[in-house]
Amino acid sequence: MGMKDRWFRRRPSDDEMREELEAHVAMRAEHDRMDEAAARRRLGNLLHTRESMRRVWIAEWWDALRQDAWFTWRSWRRHPGFALGAIFVLALGLGASIALFAALDRALFRPLPYADPDRLVSVGLLDATPGSFLAQTEAMVDKGYVQVWDTTPAPFDAVTAMNTATCAISEERPEHVRCGTVESNFLRVLGVQVAAGRGFTIEDDVRGAPRVALISYGLWVRRYGADPRAIGRTLTLESEIRPAQRVPIVGILPADFEMPMEAADILLPLQLRPLELDLQYSSFITAVARLRPEVTPGRAELMLAPQLPAILKFLPATPKATWRVQRLRDRRIGDGARLAWLLVGVVAVFQLIACVNVTSLLLARVAERQQEFAVRAAVGAGKTRLVRLALVESLLLSLSAGALAVLAAFALLKTFVTMAPPGIPGIAEASIDARAFGVAIPLAVLTGLAIGPWPAISLFRVGGLQRLRSNSLSSSGVRPRVRFALVTTQIALTVALLGGSALLLRSLWNMVNVPLGFDGERVITLTASLSATGYPTAEHGAVFFEQLLARARATPGALSAALSDAAAPRGRRRGSTSIGVDGRSDGPGARHPTIRIREVTPGYFETFRIPLVSGRTFQEADWGGEPLAVLTESAELILFAGERAVGRRVQAPATPDGPWRIVVGVTADIRNGQRVTDAPEPEIYLLAKQGAWGRPAVAGLPPSRIGRLVLRTTASPAAAEAMLRQIAADLDSRLPVTIESVDQQVASLTEGPRFVAWLLSAFAALALLLAAAGLYSVAAYLVAQRRRDTAVRVALGAAPREVAGQVIGEAGRWIIGGAVVGSALGWMSTRALQSQLYHVEALDPWSWATALLVLSVVLAIAVLRPAYRAAHVDPVAALKAD
Repeated sequence: MGMKDRWFRRRPSDDEMREELEAHVAMRAEHDRMDEAAARRRLGNLLHTRESMRRVWIAEWWDALRQDAWFTWRSWRRHPGFALGAIFVLALGLGASIALFAALDRALFRPLPYADPDRLVSVGLLDATPGSFLAQTEAMVDKGYVQVWDTTPAPFDAVTAMNTATCAISEERPEHVRCGTVESNFLRVLGVQVAAGRGFTIEDDVRGAPRVALISYGLWVRRYGADPRAIGRTLTLESEIRPAQRVPIVGILPADFEMPMEAADILLPLQLRPLELDLQYSSFITAVARLRPEVTPGRAELMLAPQLPAILKFLPATPKATWRVQRLRDRRIGDGARLAWLLVGVVAVFQLIACVNVTSLLLARVAERQQEFAVRAAVGAGKTRLVRLALVESLLLSLSAGALAVLAAFALLKTFVTMAPPGIPGIAEASIDARAFGVAIPLAVLTGLAIGPWPAISLFRVGGLQRLRSNSLSSSGVRPRVRFALVTTQIALTVALLGGSALLLRSLWNMVNVPLGFDGERVITLTASLSATGYPTAEHGAVFFEQLLARARATPGALSAALSDAAAPRGRRRGSTSIGVDGRSDGPGARHPTIRIREVTPGYFETFRIPLVSGRTFQEADWGGEPLAVLTESAELILFAGERAVGRRVQAPATPDGPWRIVVGVTADIRNGQRVTDAPEPEIYLLAKQGAWGRPAVAGLPPSRIGRLVLRTTASPAAAEAMLRQIAADLDSRLPVTIESVDQQVASLTEGPRFVAWLLSAFAALALLLAAAGLYSVAAYLVAQRRRDTAVRVALGAAPREVAGQVIGEAGRWIIGGAVVGSALGWMSTRALQSQLYHVEALDPWSWATALLVLSVVLAIAVLRPAYRAAHVDPVAALKAD
């Protein structure tokens, strides 16, 4: 009989084996011509024979395991509260771990969807100059890339370039999409094949060649219903820097295709070659390379060092620029890596708290079952069998919790995805898939192995006959030091989570209450990008935007409205390090820190309620008159070094034919960075020219017609959005627009810190509840264990407050020990939180004091009930029960 058959074949019942033995005895008696009693004596011990028969039918250890599992299930049915509580606690920890793994799988663990992804790197220049475009992310300038890297550099097997920008499909069902421009070898370098059609060829990637497009699988399904005949059809595309073009679709990207950095719905040829050195315009591009097998990113930077001077010639003043080569995964996740690993640490701590809590419950349960285990030991059960029974119960608890945790993980993952900031790649596509199930099973088993050893070890101290002779529970198999260590550990870990959450909540409070310098409440923005084909001149663009402004001001509830050429308040349309100042001794083209330049119409400052420091703002009577400007305080300080700016003339930017503008006012600085924690950047507001809108055609580029309407209204955001959308559709029904409230934009500035703070606070709150439940269960168990001793004390005259004080005092020692250890752990781990804090020290005493106060109050409440029960023990009833 095979081993597999012995594991899963049905075991015969005792009656069946007894009948088989009786038949064998009868046959033996008949064969040997003796009576049945003699035949039984010759057969030997019938009980031993039946055990031998069982081992023939089924493996002995498997049979014992099934017996232990069945007995554990029966004991749970008798005490469902323990089983349900332990399973629920473990399910919380396991569910959080599974959900977080699914959320971070694509960012941290899953291989990138490219061939040999570990050899793919991002390569470019990094500039340490403050305010530089290259200060945060490495990039290449297109001219230097083409000329200096005409052949593949030595560290790489292949190099390709890409860029992404917003574009619009302006045909039927217009919409804004992301367009990526890539070299013809882009897919080959990544090791990706198109799902249908063909990829780009070298002929497609020549400057001036007719453009063709590859579309994403999602766009193919969304616009064409996955129709194979979509290949060969044309799209009408336009963007800020390119006029409308009809571009044929030549291929479909795979369903699982991901761009290395920013997402893109449509890919177009980059068309950098042949190089035109006389073309003044140049742009930054992203270079992706495949390392040679023996080359590391650090070695690649050293090998590229000789080419640095040749590349820098194509950049303005960048004396601090250096090479940077990093793994593609590291470039994709960026600063999100610290956030992701912080979340992993938080969930790991919470899982550990859950395990410690259940271990305490198991120890209490083992102590309650001392009489049962003593009976088992007295009738011959070995210590190994008792330990195995405890381990089986632990594993069954964790596996049952794992099944429930998978269900909880679906809900938790949805919460993670909804709250998570956009800096974590792939989190929007996260799901509980086969990989998550593959993690759930071993994690549940490891949890069972983690919670089982202490209860199992305690069974080695179980007595036999001497336990049966004693009715006292005082000689518990659980050592007090073990109990103290577990409770203290749980409280310590909870203190660390509470302290971290208090720091993050205070940091979030500081961020939310940072003075922005403007009032964005009830301000709605509408962004429109006009095509160069439909609006070929600045005058055509002005007709649309000025009509849009006039109609917006006439909407019900409108208080004020204005136009701007940059997204308010964060958008950086352009900036300059050369602003001319009339009469300045160092000349009109002197260099200074970058100053933002924003064109606005009258009513802009009133719409945002930006405080005026001196002078005045733009008035309706100014529109169409002489050129004017308004500076922020920091811009005034840079340009005029403490002198009064009102009445002076500036030129922004300083160009030979640029107009000179009279400064009519100075406003307060506003928070105009990508984060609310960023210092305000200096800004100069230019009065937009009436009857003309947008950037004229320069350096071979088509004109740009991007404008933003800002409207302050008393209407609800939904009503204001509907009105603006209808106005835009009346003016141009084929024009896609984007509408959002300024409050939404401001809230997005703090979504990362908000996510971390609330998530850590939620886990800290759950950990606090678990710690309270654990302390309550241990205190209640000790009260029950010492019921006889307490009854004797009360009978001898002990006051109730003395009895209650003993329980509270012991619990207080645990709380104090856990608080001390937890504070030390928290202070040691605050370095991981430092990057998430704003205007809060990691050792902030108020945050830690608040955490300890909350912990003390909750745990004190948890221990009051057991203390009350101890103080009100009836000595007569307790002694009679014993």
